[in-house]
Amino acid sequence: MGEKQFDVIGKRFDIKNIGKVTGEEVYSCDVNIPGQLYAVVLRSPYPHAEIKKIDYTEAEKMGAICIGPDDVPDTLYNERIVSIPDKTYRDRTVLPKDKVRHVGEAIAACAAETEEKAFAALKKIKVEWGRKWQPLVALDDAMDSKAPVIYDHVYLGEEKVEVKNNLACERNIAVGDVEEGFKEADIIVDETFSIKRVYHMQLETKSAVCKPEANGGITLWTTTQGIHNVRI
Repeated sequence: MGEKQFDVIGKRFDIKNIGKVTGEEVYSCDVNIPGQLYAVVLRSPYPHAEIKKIDYTEAEKMGAICIGPDDVPDTLYNERIVSIPDKTYRDRTVLPKDKVRHVGEAIAACAAETEEKAFAALKKIKVEWGRKWQPLVALDDAMDSKAPVIYDHVYLGEEKVEVKNNLACERNIAVGDVEEGFKEADIIVDETFSIKRVYHMQLETKSAVCKPEANGGITLWTTTQGIHNVRI
């Protein structure tokens, strides 16, 4: 085998971005299948609220196909891109049956022959909301002992865990004799640091296209960087 060259400084690279800046790049939202339906998702306007009832009557009168929490498996999973079954908390459902836990959480969906019809039908879905909890927008608020608990229970592997507070996990890490280190230190700096959530801001519109195959499988085009978990 030839010697691999890893020297990159000072060299030009063929960056294939022309299609992205000219609009010629094909993303998942650009994939079209003959006879496809267009599905759109109804999302929560509240950060933490009880769902009492969802009425699809008017949307279905428009010819839309609607699904809600009772139409999907009541299976808990974890949204992490990389997850270890016996080490990862499973706390999410495809559509929540009891309450929403953040603004924008999916609560229902409908499909129609065109995107315009799908969005029009979506506006006809009626949601009856119950109790609305105060949103927890700061870390200290969420960790307060009096804060409303976001999840009543989760699963760790196959073990059901009753949730007492909003702490997902705790880790105490010490290397060497910490107290002795403090005594020997010339300066001790004690500060609290926080950073904003970092998001990729990809150019493409988030979407997914599904094509049922004759063998019972599904071909899926989707916006993701974690193909394995999407496949699962």
